[in-house]
Amino acid sequence: WHSSACYDGRHYDLFAWLNDVRGKGCPFDVNNGIPDDVSPEIKDEAEGWGTDGHSYAHRYLNELTEDNRQYQDFRGYSNGDWDWTIDRLEELAKDRPDEVRIVFWFDN
Repeated sequence: WHSSACYDGRHYDLFAWLNDVRGKGCPFDVNNGIPDDVSPEIKDEAEGWGTDGHSYAHRYLNELTEDNRQYQDFRGYSNGDWDWTIDRLEELAKDRPDEVRIVFWFDN
């Protein structure tokens, strides 16, 4: 697992695409929550946000890259942080993009 606040800005189009936060047009199951089988470290991190965290969700790599046009729109975001995220997921996935996911939430 990897936990990092690597995004130092606010990209509301990305937030809207990932989880319909501050926008419209999310192609995913909005607020699908923290998965039951998440690591204890991520569960503790999420719970530590208390009422300051919201819109908890997870997305699998194959979901993130399925719509190539929208996926390409976010390549290069925030000095390559989104690229780094996708590239790392692809490394972890090998040939299993439906088994590797990101777990995320937003702060108030």
